Amino acid sequence: DLNVGLVFRAYVEIEPLGLHQQSGMPISREYRTFYWQGEPLISAPYWEQGDDSTDTPPADLFLSIAQQVKSPFFSMDVAKLNGGGWTIMELGDGQVAGLPAMVQPEMFYQALYSKISVTGI
Repeated sequence: DLNVGLVFRAYVEIEPLGLHQQSGMPISREYRTFYWQGEPLISAPYWEQGDDSTDTPPADLFLSIAQQVKSPFFSMDVAKLNGGGWTIMELGDGQVAGLPAMVQPEMFYQALYSKISVTGI
């Protein structure tokens, strides 16, 4: 149902972090959270560069939305708005979403294994 057509999003101003070291692209304060069965699995800053990790999204802010997603394993990218607050930038299929640089793959897969072994597949 979601693989054809156009998607329009409202423009929102998000908090800048600077420019990407290699591409020069503007980057912003963003976090990627992986979910299993609507519960957060692991969360980390999306960009390694320029993030002091002092301003993180509240853990339960998007939980009610995550619990409505009809996919057992997905990622949610959120961004800090200029002037405060957070917004969802994108939901993605967990199996194709990349791990943020600050997440060790072993830590991620151990967390996923722990959730799967408790809840089942």
